[in-house]
Amino acid sequence: MSSLLKVWEKIVAESEEAQIAEGEKKGLVKNFLLDDVYLRESAFAAKIFATEYIRTCDEKFLQKAKMALDALQKIFNEKDMTQGLEEPTWTPRGIRLRKGSIPATIILLYAIDETTKLIDYKFIYNIKAILDYLALCYLGNGKFYHDKVDRNNKGHKFHVVNTTAMSYLFLQMAKSKDITNSFYRQEIKKIEKAIKRSQRADGFWSYFEPNIFQKFLWFFSPMIPDIVLKIYNKIMEDRSIFFGDALHHVVSIYYFLAAKNEVASTLGHGEKEMLTRGWSFIKNDLKERCDKEIYFDFSWEPKPKSLRYCNFIDTSTYFYILNLLRLLVKYTIVTENEREHYTNGIVNHIAKNLMSNTTPSIRAYEGSMDIIQNIIPRPSESIFDKGFLISSLVLDSIGSDYPL
Repeated sequence: MSSLLKVWEKIVAESEEAQIAEGEKKGLVKNFLLDDVYLRESAFAAKIFATEYIRTCDEKFLQKAKMALDALQKIFNEKDMTQGLEEPTWTPRGIRLRKGSIPATIILLYAIDETTKLIDYKFIYNIKAILDYLALCYLGNGKFYHDKVDRNNKGHKFHVVNTTAMSYLFLQMAKSKDITNSFYRQEIKKIEKAIKRSQRADGFWSYFEPNIFQKFLWFFSPMIPDIVLKIYNKIMEDRSIFFGDALHHVVSIYYFLAAKNEVASTLGHGEKEMLTRGWSFIKNDLKERCDKEIYFDFSWEPKPKSLRYCNFIDTSTYFYILNLLRLLVKYTIVTENEREHYTNGIVNHIAKNLMSNTTPSIRAYEGSMDIIQNIIPRPSESIFDKGFLISSLVLDSIGSDYPL
């Protein structure tokens, strides 16, 4: 059995087991941590099932994909999408809901869009309502927050780079369907510039956009005493230009490039340079073992000393890289041979080192327990996003006509 098939069959089996067979939530998938549904995961599962239907020609999986989409369609028919969707977060005192979350809303719609390219299903939703929702998440000057902006909350004033890239993706998805509004026309170029200016000189995207002073500080950091930088990072915390993680860096690149894939067959010179720098940052941390494995070196990421929410040592990084490589080939940032080399090595590493016989069947983190024990559990530790991302690779492997 190939490494890819080994990983894929685990994902399909867990997705099948998680799908609710009857009752009010029939067709949706249950999250292992919440013991309830996180809506975007049902869209991920729909793509997983649609892919397995194409791979096996087993009608069972087509019906499962349609069940998931039917359940989501029913919810969309009843919901005011100008407010976006909620993102559940786990706390020791129960589940807290982030209102109007960009990751909960936009990635779900992207997954639905990708699924309906594979099977005969017309999913109906109001694109203009989503554009109105995104305007509520907008900080101005090309920048988005993580959720709907509460102007009375000082924490809502910071530009989150990866959710700006997700918002950019949906705006271009709408454009590809010939739907734009004044918000799109006035802001799209500003959004592109905001993403570009958020990148560090070494190609990395921090979680928050660094200002000019921070970029100046980063440039001269080799000459600044360590104690000064330590104090600075202590004060700035997650807003420091030195703070970030691999997953959110890869996510920022991926959704920017996925957006371009909706509307453009080529990149501008500046865009290609920016993305090449971003890929180089990733590539420098991809390490090879002699047994044809390639793993990501997370050692540079922050190491939490107390409980916190974060995506440090997050194995979803691998799955985003695998799907990103497909787009990097299309836009001639990597060669097909490079893509094949990194893809095979990463999939071998996942199959040999990250599989589990418990739920989730792919380990959510790759690192020591000293780090993992300080990461607050997250619903997105599940396998559904990983399955959604790797599904395109499965389709490639069977010679599908699935469009890149």
